[in-house]
Amino acid sequence: MDLSILVAKLYGAILLAFGLGLLFNSTYYKKTITEMLKDKGYILFGGMFALIIGLLLVMNHNIWEWSWVVIITIVGWIALIKGILLIVYPQFASWFEGWFNKNSVLMFMGAISLILGGVLTYFGWYV
Repeated sequence: MDLSILVAKLYGAILLAFGLGLLFNSTYYKKTITEMLKDKGYILFGGMFALIIGLLLVMNHNIWEWSWVVIITIVGWIALIKGILLIVYPQFASWFEGWFNKNSVLMFMGAISLILGGVLTYFGWYV
């Protein structure tokens, strides 16, 4: 459970910051993410980073129980799959490019990030 709390604190803070950034500075994120999706170096680096994070979580936190800790396991598996897809099939990233040009998608992602970040922060720091 110590690893669950550590990851919840870390991911909670990251997701809260990202969610606030998306909600309060969507123009910046729209431009930056669109540029990053066009850069092959970022795609490769992002794929390797996601693969490493996903593997670390799946190897050390593959807990499938009906509690909040399963959120971390699901995030790990999503990161692992994303990393594999970006490394094996980098064109996968261009599929998301059109999404980030819509304010409604950015607002939705910001809200989801805030909710998930809030849940993880709560369980990481207060439970």
